[in-house]
Amino acid sequence: MIDRRRFTALALTAAAFPALPHAARAGDDAAQSALVEALYAAHAPRADGGLPPLWKDPSTRDVYFSEGLLALFDAAAEAAEAAPDEVPALNGDPFYDAQDWNISGFAVAPAATDGDAATVAVGFDNFGDPRRLLYTLVKSGQGWRVDDIAYGGEPLAYTLRGLLAGE
Repeated sequence: MIDRRRFTALALTAAAFPALPHAARAGDDAAQSALVEALYAAHAPRADGGLPPLWKDPSTRDVYFSEGLLALFDAAAEAAEAAPDEVPALNGDPFYDAQDWNISGFAVAPAATDGDAATVAVGFDNFGDPRRLLYTLVKSGQGWRVDDIAYGGEPLAYTLRGLLAGE
């Protein structure tokens, strides 16, 4: 069952995507920002645990994530299964950078591209606390994929790859 707080977070997340400025989706960098927007749209209904996380779902894992990041997700899951009494490497929602959330003010910025790499900034408030995540994307034969997420404001303090690797 979805409680009011989670329903509100899902509704606000879903409502934010059509409201993004057209300029954020226009131009050469549209595919990168669109990938991150689509990731959040696909993630929102999964956030309450009714469906497997995007990185575990065979229908979505290859759509959003690089092979290298998927290998780290898989290794972290195996380590968590092998040591069920230990705190897992991924102990929260990697897309909200939190264990609990009430998301508002969600926005995806236009991408900054450098060859086969790109960065996309995502901003939102969680319980009124501003959050900024910086997605690193890589271009593969199948298109753009998320390769890492940096968290922690300025300076960015830690990364998803670092968390998954136990750093």
